[in-house]
Amino acid sequence: MKTIKFLFGFFGCLLMFFTLTACNNNENNSSNNNESNKQDGEITTPNDSDTLVIFFSRAGENYMVGDYGNGYAGYVDVGNTEVVVNYILDEYHFDSFKINPVVPYPDSYSDMLNVAREEQQTNARPEFIGEIENFENYQNFIIGYPIWNNTFPNIIISIFDKYDFSHKKLYPFSTHGGSGLGNTLSKIKELEPNATIVDSFSIPGANVRSDSGKSQVLNWIDSLNLEKR
Repeated sequence: MKTIKFLFGFFGCLLMFFTLTACNNNENNSSNNNESNKQDGEITTPNDSDTLVIFFSRAGENYMVGDYGNGYAGYVDVGNTEVVVNYILDEYHFDSFKINPVVPYPDSYSDMLNVAREEQQTNARPEFIGEIENFENYQNFIIGYPIWNNTFPNIIISIFDKYDFSHKKLYPFSTHGGSGLGNTLSKIKELEPNATIVDSFSIPGANVRSDSGKSQVLNWIDSLNLEKR
């Protein structure tokens, strides 16, 4: 009789042991699965945008825009080039970097042209504020600028000096008073010989704020077949 009770007790202990072991294994597996799910859930999807808009734009007096009356320059709160960029960003939501000079250009249109002419004659490199973060992550660069004295402001050259656009795709555009892209495409090729200029665009500043001007901008950006964000 004692032997039977002993055997029942022994097998009962074994049953309890295996039951506890199975529970512990299930808890460990559950814990491991939860940890795995947590790690999977924490993986951050990389930013899949590879397009950056870089632009310089100047407010103040601009040629043939705003309320210019009988003169040739009127005052605007937002420069022509920035208006174009806003059309693009509203539609495509690219990342963007606005080039802000450390020393602002004069509000007066004629004074600005004098400063721009001096910078061109002295081959100046005006400093700009800030840095382009994660520059290497971008492959496509839409680069916008006004045309001053048949070329872009020298602060655009400062950008090309600081960042290496080798093996990048460039899409330059300009706002202008009648000079189109001026000599800027040849200058970009000289400054960035290993970059590829895929397509370019120019629009008169006087047309930028019109419905037809907006349509021209969006027709151009659509034609580039860049992925929207």
